[in-house]
Amino acid sequence: MQEGIDKGEIQPIAIDLARGFFVLGDGLFVTGVMTGTAHNIQEEITLHIDTLFQLIEVKQ
Repeated sequence: MQEGIDKGEIQPIAIDLARGFFVLGDGLFVTGVMTGTAHNIQEEITLHIDTLFQLIEVKQ
């Protein structure tokens, strides 16, 4: 992610938002394990993070 910021492909403030999504992912994982619904959490978080990066890319 830092490489993308250094290249000007990602806005620097995006790093804080991305960290929030990783925390959210950890919470979803813990909840999923406790409730037995942890099978698609990685796919869901990947989709959210990919969407996040599409929204915050610096347009050229």
